[in-house]
Amino acid sequence: MEFRETIRQQLQYGEATPLVMSSSIAAGSQNGGIGARLLRSDSRQVRTHVHERVRTDLMPWTRKLSFAASFLEVLVEAAVLLLTRNQPCDAPLKLWIGVLIALQTASIVLRLLGSVYSRVALLELQPAGSDGSGLITQEVFRSGQRGDLTALAASSDFDAPGATFAADVEVPAFAVQQPTRILHALYLGWIILGSIWLSESRTCPGTAPLLFRICVILVLVYFAFLMLPLVLITLIICCLPLLIRFLVNYAERLRRQERAAAPEIVEQLPVVQFDASQCEDFGFEEDGAPICTICLSQYEPAEEIRKLPCGHHFHRACVDQWLLFFDKSCPQCRSDVDASQTTRHWQGNHPERINPASSSEEEYV
Repeated sequence: MEFRETIRQQLQYGEATPLVMSSSIAAGSQNGGIGARLLRSDSRQVRTHVHERVRTDLMPWTRKLSFAASFLEVLVEAAVLLLTRNQPCDAPLKLWIGVLIALQTASIVLRLLGSVYSRVALLELQPAGSDGSGLITQEVFRSGQRGDLTALAASSDFDAPGATFAADVEVPAFAVQQPTRILHALYLGWIILGSIWLSESRTCPGTAPLLFRICVILVLVYFAFLMLPLVLITLIICCLPLLIRFLVNYAERLRRQERAAAPEIVEQLPVVQFDASQCEDFGFEEDGAPICTICLSQYEPAEEIRKLPCGHHFHRACVDQWLLFFDKSCPQCRSDVDASQTTRHWQGNHPERINPASSSEEEYV
């Protein structure tokens, strides 16, 4: 009895953690073992304040916006009917708007009922049994699907051998779905019928222009909403290759930016003017005429050549573009130009040919 009163007080002041189960358990031990079970069965506990759930989950901002738009549409349609009540029309457009208002009102009511039944945790605590020794906890949830109406006897143990399980019962939220589907079908048929009446009207644009324009706008808006999924699917199919290509290029550009060398590092690399008669002094030890492996062109006299720490050499213009915009590694051996390593002094006997801005006492391998 004390445990039951404690749970009732906690639920009254919003301090209890309700237990959610999918079946009813009755009869069990008389030691009040349900209290310990409630505390340690974390997988079955809903750690949400009941009042906060009612306040936050009942009407999300999307549903509020939907209800506001539907209510505003009903007001506009009713105002149009009131303003054009004395204007004749050869098509039954006034009847069409009147039935549309009724359908929209029914839709608002059904959505409200669905929100209440599917989004609010209905927690009810009451004595169970003739002696009032048990507690029954009921909760409805699962947002518009078939939920469970669960009952739990407070005096029973979960592991009691005599426990019996009751079948799940259907909650009212599931009963709202069928009328909603029927209402949507009526919506579709009524919109198509309205478009037919609009196309057959001859005198209504002149005798009741406001009524006719509102009907045209409503039909266009409804058909736009109906065609929106098809349009989105078409756009996805047509634009997906372009989107993939854009994303691939964007990812490649990001990768290049991450791997590109800093301008100050590139400027520190030595630059010489090529002299064919002194190739060995400059470290160009390849057989035959030395070439730039980037553009595959032979070095011309007085051309600026940049030599990397790894010992490979290229045209200054070619290797600078590679290092600054593509990768900070050597195009030939893939060694990073900013890697700290012991190098040898390769300038030789011609220090005057070194770029003054990059002359240093550094050694390169």
